[in-house]
Amino acid sequence: MKTFFKYSVYTAALFSFAFLSACSDDIRDVTVPGGNDSEQGENTGNVEMKSISINAVINAPNNENGTGLKSKWMVEDIIYVGTPSASETETTIDNVNSGFKKFSVSKMGEGSTSATFIGDVPADMSGKKLMVFYGNPSSIKVANGKVKLDFTSQSQDAANASLLSSITDYNGEESIDVTLNNEGAIITINMEEIAEVSQSPKEVTLNLPESSAFSFISVKEYDVDGNATVTPNNNITIGLSDENAEEGNKREKVAVSVCPSASDVSAKISVNLKTEALSGDYTYTNILETNIATGKTYSIELKNSNKDNSLKGDGTVESPYMINNIEQLQALNSTKIREGKAATSNYKLSRNLDCKETEGFTPIATFNGTFDGNGMTISNLTMTLGDGNGGLFAVNNGTIKNLKVKDVKLEKNGKLNKDEAVGIIVGKNNKNIEGCIISDSELNATISHDGVDGDRNLGILAGVSMSGGSISECVVESSKISVSGTSKCNIGGLIGKNQSTINNSFVEEGVEVKLETNASGSNSGGFIGYSNICRITGCYSKANVSSSTGNNAITIAGFIGSAWTAQNATTTITGCYSIGKVNSGFNNNTHGGFVGSLDGAGTKVLTNCYTTSTCKENSAFVYNGKVKTCTIKDCYFTNGTQTNCDQVKQKKASDLRNMVETFNNPSIGDNYIFTSGTTDEEPLVIVKK
Repeated sequence: MKTFFKYSVYTAALFSFAFLSACSDDIRDVTVPGGNDSEQGENTGNVEMKSISINAVINAPNNENGTGLKSKWMVEDIIYVGTPSASETETTIDNVNSGFKKFSVSKMGEGSTSATFIGDVPADMSGKKLMVFYGNPSSIKVANGKVKLDFTSQSQDAANASLLSSITDYNGEESIDVTLNNEGAIITINMEEIAEVSQSPKEVTLNLPESSAFSFISVKEYDVDGNATVTPNNNITIGLSDENAEEGNKREKVAVSVCPSASDVSAKISVNLKTEALSGDYTYTNILETNIATGKTYSIELKNSNKDNSLKGDGTVESPYMINNIEQLQALNSTKIREGKAATSNYKLSRNLDCKETEGFTPIATFNGTFDGNGMTISNLTMTLGDGNGGLFAVNNGTIKNLKVKDVKLEKNGKLNKDEAVGIIVGKNNKNIEGCIISDSELNATISHDGVDGDRNLGILAGVSMSGGSISECVVESSKISVSGTSKCNIGGLIGKNQSTINNSFVEEGVEVKLETNASGSNSGGFIGYSNICRITGCYSKANVSSSTGNNAITIAGFIGSAWTAQNATTTITGCYSIGKVNSGFNNNTHGGFVGSLDGAGTKVLTNCYTTSTCKENSAFVYNGKVKTCTIKDCYFTNGTQTNCDQVKQKKASDLRNMVETFNNPSIGDNYIFTSGTTDEEPLVIVKK
């Protein structure tokens, strides 16, 4: 039969069969001319081919839930018939060089559990094993004379997840009867009630106890003689991503294909489904306890009540507790989730958390362990704070590192009493903050207090960093802090109040520090509002600092508002600069381009610092009447005038560019140096080596 005629008749038959199948499931002896796929069937070179028919019966139990196992033939079905080629290059079974040919339906049997397929095989196959396969071609691969069935890459479509096979002797017959057996078992997972499944699940893991009587087989390999080789596993993870799923199209069921190593053996299988939502990965767990056998379908239903938010890991440096979603982060406040975990445990963020669909977040009250953000980002989080310390972490007694925060909005409306603090990442820092980045975020506060005099501290990164704490390699970008109310406070682009060591941390362009409180004695700075007994090395601020405080006296500056230092104590500032605008508002404010006040009986040591900030007359670097007990070396301003501080000199920007060697001695850190800048606004630049 010519190809054109053959496929014309076949197309007509498909239409006829589709019509009949709509009327009845019991189709008897409907003849449909079949044949090879045209491309594969005709690319045979000089090999002599022989036409044969395969009378194929599906050996499958009744498929009670209608999913998973192949139990009936359809007129459009294709089977693959042949023996594997010896080529070393792995290819799928539908490739022209695989050694297999496509066979199409010629006749449907009663009930559609049997069908006749026709096609061609090489004439010299007589005396060899003839292999017949049905399934997703991408899951059946050929190389080196072997056929590999990959169950885990089989379709996760719950309605079509079967792999069928038959191996028989071939002695040149024109017609062969074969029974195709289901190679694996299908576990169908219904997840339509899971809220976090917006498109499709991410992965499913099946776990067996170590003492299990059988194992999972994810790959089965046949050689040309029909001998099978398998590798058993007690645990398998199967990715269930569906790149073709339309956005918002929720997959309600998936099917997991496995092959058990024993039949009808009682088993307890832990089924863990990982889903992906904006705010993190969520795991749903259930136990399937049944007799497992090849060729059967098992069902399990997962609901929101099956959500498992227990922390995985050991809490050690080598195996930290993994934070996979915003709920697990929030639950660090919970005694239940922390039960049995050491106060100094290690935690690690596993992925980015987009919190746009998260309603509220309560600060983690007191954190004593190590939290590794792992370079991941928490974004689109809104926090509304009541009384007391606040931030992602209200009080940090441990280490918070490598965390990125983006598009976070913190609103503080409650009381902020003596020595309390608010920051986006940390309110009150007693230990370490390392390598954290804040961008496109804002902190807005209207504060009041209980009437007791004392410091109230607010900063974009942290409200206060206490003695014994440290901050290193932290950055604030394109963010804003705005504070109003009736309480005296300290606010800064990085830290509100600092008594700790700060190294190589930066406030970038686009940061705004705005003080609107009418309380006298407040301090505001592009980097720090108020500092006392601290060491700051290799840092800069490009923030714009402003105030609209009426006639009440405040201290305001481009880098540090007030660097007051207690008697018998020392504040050291080395290799730092400010280039932002300073708008101090009123004449009775204390103001400076770099620092507003260098007051107090303690020692202040400033080395290799400069500012290009524009400030009021006579205070280009520091307020002219607030310089006490200072040692100032190689510190400069480029704009305005300076009185009452002969230690600070004016330099042209072009002169500063030639002072790189001076500014790098002493060192500003193991990984950072000064280099020449390209603008007069920033003539010397701190860069990473």
